[in-house]
Amino acid sequence: MDLTDFIPFKNEFAKAYHGLTGNATHTSENPVFDELRVRRYEKSSAQVSEFILEKIDRWIGWNLKNEKTAVGGMMIIRAEVFSFALLGMKIDVTFGLLEEKDVNGRLITTVNSKAETNIESKGDLGESRRVIRMMLGALDFEFRKQTISEEDYLYRAVDPKGSAFASQQLFNETKLHHKKTEGSPKGTKIEFK
Repeated sequence: MDLTDFIPFKNEFAKAYHGLTGNATHTSENPVFDELRVRRYEKSSAQVSEFILEKIDRWIGWNLKNEKTAVGGMMIIRAEVFSFALLGMKIDVTFGLLEEKDVNGRLITTVNSKAETNIESKGDLGESRRVIRMMLGALDFEFRKQTISEEDYLYRAVDPKGSAFASQQLFNETKLHHKKTEGSPKGTKIEFK
């Protein structure tokens, strides 16, 4: 046991710190925010991507940037979201879908996500997290009967530490760019004639 365990509201302070100081976030196996946990569904990646593309098309302020298949068979969907809370600033969000078969031959699609706010400040007030949570919440509701828990995945996966896990880690640990400002920008002289 650590002495920091006795600090009241330690987790809430950590969450507030991340919301106020970061303008990029991503899903992972052990996230600070529980809603940013990697999702797995007993569906094909085509069905999951079709649902994501439909939501991007229907939701106001969401625009599809591109959709492609990356090395290793991971399907990548990139979108741009306009944030009302950040006065129209754009948030770039990426969803990575990796399809694999379990020991019984059934399909498992792993959904990873990352978002970055295009803002020249220290934090985005949690908007990048909200964008990811919005889509993952819609996926959880739509595929609520096909959701696979982490324990179930470890039991069913052919090789959870193998190539599928490696590509998931590659997506999770991709370097997120944090834009740092160095003081105020210098003004330029305007010459009147």
